[in-house]
Amino acid sequence: MVRWTQEEYAGHMRKQSGVKAGPPQGKTLMEVFASEERKERGPQLNKTEQRFLAYLTQQAGTIVLSQRIKLRLANKTWYTPDFFVLDPVNRITVYEVKGFMRDDAAVKLKVAAEQYPFFRFALVFWKRGQWDIRQV
Repeated sequence: MVRWTQEEYAGHMRKQSGVKAGPPQGKTLMEVFASEERKERGPQLNKTEQRFLAYLTQQAGTIVLSQRIKLRLANKTWYTPDFFVLDPVNRITVYEVKGFMRDDAAVKLKVAAEQYPFFRFALVFWKRGQWDIRQV
């Protein structure tokens, strides 16, 4: 984390963009940097996704990439899977973890499975104390 004074930050922003800059109205520099740090880390996982990530990391030979890749489905339409998993035989499976399924999420998942046939897609639910994993 960078620790700049407001003058240093404004000078840096002037050099980068040529525009007079400073923190947005009503925000301190620490709030601005904290929000930028959150953007870099990406979206946070919910409790069900965290539980499934723990399940995935227990499996030997699994490499997990969480919510970092977006798949383009159509013009201005994107799908961000919860997990990309590389298994020991170099197959990539895309996991979507849901507590319940909305119509738009179901459509995006089906379209992604059709447009990206080289990935295996799976829909994951936590039911009655165990994982229900369905191939799409």
